[in-house]
Amino acid sequence: MIQNSANSAKNKIHDRIFSPLWVHLTHIPAYATVTLEISMLNFEKKHLTIFILMCVLLISPNAVAGGGDLSNEAFESILFLIGVIGLAYVVAGVLSGWVERKWGLVIGAEYIILGAAIGPGFSILSPEVVAQISPAIVLAEGSLGLFAGLTVWKYRKLAGAFSIGSVISLFTFLVVTGIPMAVIYYWKGMEFLVSYFPHLLVPGTIAMIADTTPIRSLVDFLRAKGDGAPLIQSVAGVSTSMAIVVFGLIFCLFRPASELVSSLDLAVFESILFWLLIHVLIGIFLGLIFALFLNRDYSEEKLLTVGLGMIIFASGVAYFLKLSPIFVSFILGVVFSRISKQSHAVEKMLVSIERPAYISLYFFLGATLSFSFHWAALFVPFIYILLRYIGRGLGSIGARQAFSEAEPYPLMGPALWGPGALSAAMALNYFNVFKSSEYANEVYFILVLCILFSEPIAYKFVRRWLIDATDVELEKENSNILTREVA
Repeated sequence: MIQNSANSAKNKIHDRIFSPLWVHLTHIPAYATVTLEISMLNFEKKHLTIFILMCVLLISPNAVAGGGDLSNEAFESILFLIGVIGLAYVVAGVLSGWVERKWGLVIGAEYIILGAAIGPGFSILSPEVVAQISPAIVLAEGSLGLFAGLTVWKYRKLAGAFSIGSVISLFTFLVVTGIPMAVIYYWKGMEFLVSYFPHLLVPGTIAMIADTTPIRSLVDFLRAKGDGAPLIQSVAGVSTSMAIVVFGLIFCLFRPASELVSSLDLAVFESILFWLLIHVLIGIFLGLIFALFLNRDYSEEKLLTVGLGMIIFASGVAYFLKLSPIFVSFILGVVFSRISKQSHAVEKMLVSIERPAYISLYFFLGATLSFSFHWAALFVPFIYILLRYIGRGLGSIGARQAFSEAEPYPLMGPALWGPGALSAAMALNYFNVFKSSEYANEVYFILVLCILFSEPIAYKFVRRWLIDATDVELEKENSNILTREVA
């Protein structure tokens, strides 16, 4: 009797609340309408907007796929997922804010563990349900790409930042990809090596990323002063931008089977050029459109709506064409930042809502895991981390020898260690496209473990570098760090 009443109540909620939402919210203009209405509330409106939008994106694809009806299992799983993400975000707003104020830490490893426990760990979320909610993941991926594109010109202004970041990124990529390629070529030959290029190039690209979040957080926490703080932030931004470009080129070179490519019978170089042109044209076109919108209205509500619209349109088009939403949104941001006077305001808006994107990416990074992999994959993360450390170190030495701007400071490699949410976005993007390939599951597992281990270590490296390279203010009761004088 109780079970029947519960099912009846759930069906009423489904018919009276969610079915109308599915009808009205399966098109992009409706997303913008709901976003605008919610954004006019008087409390934490930006955060609430993102959460409601995520809920809509989690539910509507399943309803559309099922002709407007959801199975009880899918309905319960998605409601449970929304509840978990909502609870995680509330906890993040309280606990993470306190941890950031207390120690200057902004770590997402706990959400990876939570996702792994709910997904493959206890099988509360089935792989089918996780696969059906990919639009929410794509939205978060696009937001990070857009933010990187909006800030790339700012990082290039500082003297020496572009050169230093380029050298460190190049050395990191060559070491992380070159040494494994040499080993595979020696044991398996060129044919085997070429067939698994994407699985080698993507980890090398992710290794190039230098998250600016731990740097920004600790610069504020330690009240770091001097030229070293802005320089290391700019170098990290350049490294991340280069990683996004390389990641986009990988998607242009290695693509899943496509009727368009096979019918045109394009050569390899022509195929790369063709898909690169598609990425660039979509980014430029959307950048021009949204710049036109914002040049007519400068209200906060319009900024929020257009900013989210930029992410939705760019990510949606990239998802439909199996492009990289990170790369497309990055190009959009680059174009928008050059032609719109409101680019800085949109950048500030993205900073204010970045935590929901971080939480969702880290959560799905763990939830998408699969424990069906070869046992040897357990040892590869340590090799990967070692190669990344060597690449960062060699790049830092080369940059200090080549550029005078890097000479006064300690080696920058350790301070550029943070993988950040963009690494999670790239790993998810890679797995979504290449998951049917052999060894893709092992590579994805290795990337998740590396991000999980590297995230907490990054703050220790950044903190040490800032103390050695800048003037910081440390209170004895709030810090366990030995300053340079004490050491």
